[in-house]
Amino acid sequence: MQNFKPLPTKNSEWGLWGTSQHNEYDTEMVWNAVSQILSSEFELTPEQTRDLLDTRFGRHLADDLSFIKGGPTTPGLIYEHIRERLQDEHWRDEYEEAVQGVKPQQKRSRAQRLILQRNLELQHIAVKHFKIEPESYNTRYPDDVEFFFTKDNPLTLGIVQDALLDAYAAGFNAAKKQR
Repeated sequence: MQNFKPLPTKNSEWGLWGTSQHNEYDTEMVWNAVSQILSSEFELTPEQTRDLLDTRFGRHLADDLSFIKGGPTTPGLIYEHIRERLQDEHWRDEYEEAVQGVKPQQKRSRAQRLILQRNLELQHIAVKHFKIEPESYNTRYPDDVEFFFTKDNPLTLGIVQDALLDAYAAGFNAAKKQR
């Protein structure tokens, strides 16, 4: 969502905003990064995103960001942390349950969740091995993932090999979970 513009909080005491202030995070950076990530992942409007982050879920999410080594100091670290949470079925359920509070039709089938899980794993591989920033691929449409490289970000055989090994392991693990 390139044109997404986060709305300001309506709950500056609690929710993500207030808890981020209490935890001494860069509140505006955290708010903007989390808003962008969740709106893209769950196809939320700016109003739905703000309403979600102003709830108890937002407060818990701000506290959960403290598990980022060194703290939530950049949007990339926040994205990586949330992406890891969304790969775990229990955490994914927590996020989706909270999203249903602002967007009741969000419930996804098991097959849709497996496709999204696979895509998150592939995107993690792209970030890890190809050093691709999260904005350079589309998290909304699973078959629409594109990667871009620059002169400063060369693609080597070793990087490709590592990525393929991780992709194989991700596929193997996904198949084990289905049994």
